[in-house]
Amino acid sequence: WTERNATWPLDDSSVSYPTFENLYPEGRLAPAMVYLAASEEILMFGGDRRKGDNPYDDTWRWHDGAWEAVSLADPGNDGAPAARTFHQMVYDSTRDKAYMFGGSSEIDYPEPGVPEYNCGPNNTSLINNKCFYEDLWEWDNVTSDWVVPTITDALGDGNPAARKQHGMVYDEDRDVVVLFGGMVELPLGTACPDGSDSYPDDHFTPCFFNDHWEWHPSSGEWEKIVFADTGPDNYPEGRAGHGMAYDSHR
Repeated sequence: WTERNATWPLDDSSVSYPTFENLYPEGRLAPAMVYLAASEEILMFGGDRRKGDNPYDDTWRWHDGAWEAVSLADPGNDGAPAARTFHQMVYDSTRDKAYMFGGSSEIDYPEPGVPEYNCGPNNTSLINNKCFYEDLWEWDNVTSDWVVPTITDALGDGNPAARKQHGMVYDEDRDVVVLFGGMVELPLGTACPDGSDSYPDDHFTPCFFNDHWEWHPSSGEWEKIVFADTGPDNYPEGRAGHGMAYDSHR
């Protein structure tokens, strides 16, 4: 694996090569990034070092051609998200906030020379010697703070299971965050949970989710969407590493 820490902005008129006068992020794999439209900034969190070490837990902004390491205010004493990679973030244009869910540590614990890793207190699981996250975080762009939102579960259908490499998008018209799929690595020989597919592997049981969840920021509720016809011709199979997009015209 080769890590790159270059940033290449797209200029329609010519190729632009940025110059960094201040600090900038170290090279990493699979961080989460989102564009904050109100402040015209890019927010980035985490990513994998791929050097046998813990992933990153840093928050960065890209603004006016420069990176800035964000000093977290934490007025609510929520702390900050644990280090992770293969997580997802989306931007809530209605509230000028970002939401981050899931991800994993992508390193086996314990490993020679690596201290035992603390997965963190907020809805995390040590599965097959890796940390898989099922925590939801909200980025407050006004206070520069990560906040753990209050989840009500009035519907009684729980929350999405821990996973990585899922798809997420914010549906501005309906004011919901849509989540689909992703995967988790269970110990070899373990049965996958309902609503997921498994494929052979020599080291662990990979479970690929095909569940559809929606986060309602207005009510603090995760809702599991169940479709009447989930046949192969009418519903996506379990998958990970896919993309999702929002069609604002429809």
